[in-house]
Amino acid sequence: MCPRDSRSGLAATDREYGDVATAGSPFGLDGWVHLRLATDVTSLLEPGQTVYVGDRREERRVTEFVATPKPRILISGCTSRADAEALRGSTLAVDRRAAGAHLEGRHFWFQLEGLEVETEGGEPLGRLVGLVETGANDVYEVRGAAGEILIPALPDVIRDIDLKAGRMIVALPAGLRAED
Repeated sequence: MCPRDSRSGLAATDREYGDVATAGSPFGLDGWVHLRLATDVTSLLEPGQTVYVGDRREERRVTEFVATPKPRILISGCTSRADAEALRGSTLAVDRRAAGAHLEGRHFWFQLEGLEVETEGGEPLGRLVGLVETGANDVYEVRGAAGEILIPALPDVIRDIDLKAGRMIVALPAGLRAED
């Protein structure tokens, strides 16, 4: 199962790094920066963790992190309001390989994208190509020979995710396919 916010983390154009936040406005005078989080896996931003800043992926260490409704961070090399202002708009990314240790049975979106999806009976439905955020639960977009199927990302529907095999098994509810 892919929890609502952890799947949004680690979005990026490359396979090595995943974006977890965007730097916002400075907070105070000592280098603190407000964040717009792209994940609910905030352990990726705990003190001592490594983050990679901006398009050049400059390596920095998290010194302090406050996960309030307006989260903020203090990272190495950022000691003044001017330093914090220079970070505004920059992405903070993590190494995708290291991020997996923070999931505790959950999955990031980048791990799910491209999985082959099939029913519990072994019927191939297609490849997982997109994710739609709705008010109630996320929905997986699957494209295959029969066209597009939108599958709710719910525990009763998503039966198994096997990353090594590149496969997701679903209990497809009636009425989701055109022929149903």
